[in-house]
Amino acid sequence: MRNYTKAWAAVVIAGTLGAQAASITNLATWVSQPTDWGPTTETVTKFDTNLGVLTQVVFQFHSDMNTEFFARETENVGATGTIWTTFSLSIADPLDLLTTPQMNVTFPGAYPVGGFHFRLAPLALTNSQVYTSFSDYSETFETGSPLLAEFSSNGAGSLDLSGGTLTSTLVDWVGGNANVGQITDASADVLVIYNYTAIPEPAAIVLSGLGCLAFYVRRRYRQLHAKKM
Repeated sequence: MRNYTKAWAAVVIAGTLGAQAASITNLATWVSQPTDWGPTTETVTKFDTNLGVLTQVVFQFHSDMNTEFFARETENVGATGTIWTTFSLSIADPLDLLTTPQMNVTFPGAYPVGGFHFRLAPLALTNSQVYTSFSDYSETFETGSPLLAEFSSNGAGSLDLSGGTLTSTLVDWVGGNANVGQITDASADVLVIYNYTAIPEPAAIVLSGLGCLAFYVRRRYRQLHAKKM
C-alpha cells in the first residue's frame, strides 16, 4: 500500500510541474473628431480563471492628437493674437484603479509661453500648421492587487473601460473682431495583457502520472528480480 501511495504522489507532483506561464492580450481603441468625447466605453475580455492563476495585468496605453487653428478678421481693421489648446485624455476602469489621465498636453507649447501667433490684415484669413503630440504610458499590477480580481471572471466575462477627453482653447487678440476655430482629431488605445500560470490539461496530468507509475513498477520489478538472483 505504501508503494502505491508513493506512486500517486509522483502523479500529483508531475501534474503540478506541468503548469506553464502564458499570456492573453486584448486591444481597445477610441477614435474621435472633434476632440471632446466621452465618456465612451470599449470592452475587453476578462481573464478566465479556469485557465490558470492570474499573476499580473499590464496596461500599455497610446494616445495621440493633432489640431489645426484658423483665424479670420471679420472687420476692416486687422487683428493680432495668440491661440492655445490644452488637452487631456483619461481612461478608467469601473473601480477607478487605473491612473489617469494618460495624456495631458498644450498646443503649441506651454501656456503662456507658446501659442500660435497670428497677425491679420483687414478681412484676412490665416491657418496654423498641424500640431501633433502623442503619449505612451504603461502600468503594471501584480498578484494581490484588487485590480486582478476586477479583471477576472469564472468563465466568460467582459469589462468596459471608459475613455474621455477634455479640451480648453484660449484666445488672446487685439484689433477688430477675429473668428477663431480649430480642427482636431484624437485617438487612444490600450493593450491589456494577462500574464498567468496555466493549469495543465487533465490528459497531460494523466500521461505524466502513467509515465511515473510505469517507471516505478519497472524499478520495483528490477529490485525484486535482483533479490531472487
